Order: sequence, then C-alpha cells, then structure tokens
Amino acid sequence: MPSACRSRSGCASVPSRGQLEKVVEIIRSTPEITECDRVTGEDCFLARAHLASVAEMERIIDRIVPHAMTNTSVIQSSPVKRRLPPLPGASTR
Repeated sequence: MPSACRSRSGCASVPSRGQLEKVVEIIRSTPEITECDRVTGEDCFLARAHLASVAEMERIIDRIVPHAMTNTSVIQSSPVKRRLPPLPGASTR
C-alpha cells in the first residue's frame, strides 16, 4: 500500500521496571514509527506510526508488550497539520 494511503496511529507506553532502554531500542529499530516523544504523566512515551493494517499495529505492539504496557489510538483526522510556531515578534495574520 502506498505510504499516502497508510493510516496513522499513536501508541503510548509505560516501560516495566528496568526496561526503559529496551523500549527505546525497539522504538528506534521500528521503521514504521516515524516519531516518538518521552512525555510526563501516566505514559512514558508517545510514538506515532504509519501503518497499512491492524495486523501491522499488532506486530509492533507485540514487540513492545513484553517490556511495557501500551495504550493505542488510531488518528481519525488532523484538524491542525504539523506547523512551526510563530517567530517572536512576527505577525500572526
């Protein structure tokens, strides 16, 4: 399936004790994960993946689950596309 047709999903994870670096290694070695942030709050990581199917999502989750609890969401739409913040002192027309 062409990448333009692939669905996007987010996966939050909370590594088990002592598994933080292993989860980072898995995330970094998974090409479908296009970005990942370490976050505060109940979750530890928030990763964004571009996937062609639920089976692909399941395969990635199955790699993470032995080392972290996961919570997965599918992005339905993006009312605000990724954009740069305004420059200080610039007009915000």
